[in-house]
Amino acid sequence: QNNVDIVIPLTDVECDALSPSKAYFKQNNIILACLDEELQSLCRNKLKLSKCLADVCNTIPSYIYGDDIKEDYPLILKPISGRSSQHQYIANNEKELASFARLRDDFIIQPFIKGSIYTVDLARDSKGNVLSLVRQELLRTVNGLGIAVETFKNHPLNKTTKNIANKLGIVGVVNMEFIENDGNYYFLEINPRFSGGLEFSQMAGYNFVKAMIDCHIGKEIELNLDIKELNIVQSYVKTITKQN
Repeated sequence: QNNVDIVIPLTDVECDALSPSKAYFKQNNIILACLDEELQSLCRNKLKLSKCLADVCNTIPSYIYGDDIKEDYPLILKPISGRSSQHQYIANNEKELASFARLRDDFIIQPFIKGSIYTVDLARDSKGNVLSLVRQELLRTVNGLGIAVETFKNHPLNKTTKNIANKLGIVGVVNMEFIENDGNYYFLEINPRFSGGLEFSQMAGYNFVKAMIDCHIGKEIELNLDIKELNIVQSYVKTITKQN
């Protein structure tokens, strides 16, 4: 009725709900710009994805409660398809682990690694061209949104994320997260959508919104661009409103 040509889901919930309907949208001449259902499901399953990528990057050993856990405390518990750092718990001993494990039946358990968070916005088209932009999140909100970041023109994670994207056959724009500890980068997750900090990457020189559209209409993405190394801070203004 409104002549919509393309729909770009923006949140995990929207991607989960809409990806099974890509064929239906296509039958109605509408492009649904998200991953195919099978890959969407894999990216949202932290346990399966970690095992799938173990041969192309450093993944964190992952368990479910009841497994023979071979890691020292502290351990972190997170929902297998969790988002925005919600419902995560850190267990410092066996008693705490058992207590937290009773709260949900879908936890994965990993060693708790301290370090710096790096997030990578990545575009890959159907021809296999890849462009990624790495940023270190210097300051984040409690739900994982970067407030102060540093962007990088060349970084080891550019190669790592390209290998991940090629292995999975990603078409479109996604966001990948890593934690750095003692010079090693450990894979955390793939957000199969635009990242909350996408504007940082736009400011650093790459139009990921255009890339998302190009990927899903069968065009090749732009590769020869001048990526800027920036320190960017996002600020908020405090306001007080009164409701009558």
